Amino acid sequence: MLKHHKLIVSVACTLVALIGLGIFFATSDAESAPAYESSKAQVLLSNKVDKLNDDQESAFYTLAQRACKLATKGDGSNWDNFEPVSLYVEKTKAKHAYQIAYVISPKNNQAIQIEYDLTLILDDNKLDDGQGAFHYKDFNLNLGK
Repeated sequence: MLKHHKLIVSVACTLVALIGLGIFFATSDAESAPAYESSKAQVLLSNKVDKLNDDQESAFYTLAQRACKLATKGDGSNWDNFEPVSLYVEKTKAKHAYQIAYVISPKNNQAIQIEYDLTLILDDNKLDDGQGAFHYKDFNLNLGK
């Protein structure tokens, strides 16, 4: 009876450990920046391509907005009056770098669209719900429609 008890406890501990590792690795992949170390350009998110999971897409939306707010700091924009329309994410040939096109429109006038284009360089491969450290370059503002 004691041998069976030890065997059951041993198997249960092993299963718990394996499940824990599985959850850790699944969570790690979901929160990692895709193709972070890659030097191959590829579209990750567009109106025709979606290679991001929901967590990654949400993180890139947050990163794009943070970068645009930082780049336009002091211009008097009230970001509460705008909502996102679309996001384009392309991994560039440069490691850790992503080409971003973030389109927003005023909440009261969907006919007007503003597009921000920039290269986002992540400081590490963790997206951290869009709260991770980054810097940007090649910022451009395009007033559309």
